[in-house]
Amino acid sequence: MAENFVIRQGLKVLENVSFPTTTVTGAHTVADGQYTIVSDKSGSDNTITLPDPAAYPGRQIVVKNLSESYGVRVVVASGKFIDKTQDGFFDIRALADVAFQSDGTVWLRAGQTGTSGSSGTSGTSG
Repeated sequence: MAENFVIRQGLKVLENVSFPTTTVTGAHTVADGQYTIVSDKSGSDNTITLPDPAAYPGRQIVVKNLSESYGVRVVVASGKFIDKTQDGFFDIRALADVAFQSDGTVWLRAGQTGTSGSSGTSGTSG
């Protein structure tokens, strides 16, 4: 069994932290080790499938849509929900991005309406 690495008094990073980025041009199911998914599909909307949130409590995934004209539908495997609603999907508009984090039950979304989101203080309508 793998051991957990526990930090109790905070973590200080002196240089930088890198997270893996995966660019996709069609429908994609997020795999282990993937953090940022960049959708670069042209000609139509795209679909990104998040894994079962119960399998990854605490995991974060960012989905970025590079299309200027089409959206990305983020769906959840196993019939789970996003933000404890009855929706098992979330639509990301053109040129937007959204961060998702698992609470062990559902995927919670953040960023699109935050301080740097589409209607935040520095967003498209902020």
